[in-house]
Amino acid sequence: MFSRKLIAIVFIGLSVLLLAACGAAQPESATQSNQQAEAQPEAAASTTEPAALAGHDEAPEPGLAAMDLTPVSLADGEKLRVVATSNIIGDMVQNVAGDLITLDVLMPIGSDPHAFQPTPQDAALIADADLVLANGLNFEEFLDELIANAGGEAVVIRVANGIETREFGGVDEEHAADEHGEDADEHHEADEHDAAGDEHGEAGRHHHDGADPHAWMTPYNALVYVYNIETALSA
Repeated sequence: MFSRKLIAIVFIGLSVLLLAACGAAQPESATQSNQQAEAQPEAAASTTEPAALAGHDEAPEPGLAAMDLTPVSLADGEKLRVVATSNIIGDMVQNVAGDLITLDVLMPIGSDPHAFQPTPQDAALIADADLVLANGLNFEEFLDELIANAGGEAVVIRVANGIETREFGGVDEEHAADEHGEDADEHHEADEHDAAGDEHGEAGRHHHDGADPHAWMTPYNALVYVYNIETALSA
């Protein structure tokens, strides 16, 4: 389990690295100022609580158990093939794994997940993937059917496992809607003119019942996402 002290130490270490990098490009007077700042007692910095943990007694634990995940056998030089359902999860995966994996993202930037229609190429990506990382919380309403069309054998990890769920109606809901991009706005305008738009409106209202799937909007939940991704990739 990640303790509050460990998280604080990590943040301090990152700060020291940043100061060192900036010092190389600064004039001598600025360097002296940095040296004076570094001479201050470290105890004061160690008591600073990372913003992501504000209001929590401890850092989040992964919502996944590594023992429940089956390791993937790879040949020498072969990379793990990972599919992320959205660019949000894809960005997190890229930051965790870098170029150690092969990553594909299903929904393009700006896609509306309520209206997204997978293609045969998407089914092929799922069929070939070693691991599929999805949000969960009914965010990807298309996913179960897509997995079935891909053969039904895909290993799917829902990275929202273990998060603090929120009900719809919070102030972050408007910001979460912005994550879907301008395509969603255009589709909303079409709702006023045709029956296909009416179906999308019904899907949107249904999606707004229960837990808000845009859980990554809070820093604490974002940490849970990252821990789950790391656990899944390291199994």
